Amino acid sequence: MSEIRFEIWKSTEDGQWYWHVGSVGNNEILARSTDGYVNRSDCLHSLQLVRRGGASARVFDRDTAQFLAMPT
Repeated sequence: MSEIRFEIWKSTEDGQWYWHVGSVGNNEILARSTDGYVNRSDCLHSLQLVRRGGASARVFDRDTAQFLAMPT
């Protein structure tokens, strides 16, 4: 698996801050913020929530209304 990188940036279009998670090897975007943040600190806070909870978050399948057993 390639290295994962978190990036933040300020949009030149709307002046808000955004984040995304990408794969360094092929520059593929794996996840991104859907909302922009007025403050850089709010953007970083949102990203920290994803980083902290991501590894332990359970996966919920909406079609079956059940949590999936995922390998760790």
